[in-house]
Amino acid sequence: MKGTMLVMIAADGNVIRTDLDAPPDLATLQTTVGGYLEKVPHFNSIEYQGAVRRCVALCNEEGKLDRPSPLPRNLLADQYWAQAMQRDYGVRNPMPDYLVGNIVILFGDPEFMESL
Repeated sequence: MKGTMLVMIAADGNVIRTDLDAPPDLATLQTTVGGYLEKVPHFNSIEYQGAVRRCVALCNEEGKLDRPSPLPRNLLADQYWAQAMQRDYGVRNPMPDYLVGNIVILFGDPEFMESL
C-alpha cells in the first residue's frame, strides 16, 4: 500500500508532501487541519507531477466560523479545487465557495484509496 498526503498550508501557500505506507490516523488528520474533518465536495482529482490522480481532499469543518476569527483563505487549494471541478464536471464558472485553513489531499494506489 502506497499513498501520498499533501498539505496545502493556508498561511504561506507552501505544500508539504508526506509519502505513506498506510492511511494517516484520524488524530493526525485533525491536527493537520486544526479541527473536525470535512470532505471537500467535488474535489476528487488532482494534477500532481504531470499526472491526474484520484484523491480525497479534507478541510476543517468549522474553519469559516467566527471563533476568535475564521481561518485564512487558502488560495492555492482554491485553484486546485477549481481545476478538479473543471476537469471532472466541466464547471467553468467561478467557484461558489472557497477553502480556508490547511487542506489535506490524499491519493495513492487502489489499496490506499480503498482504505480511506
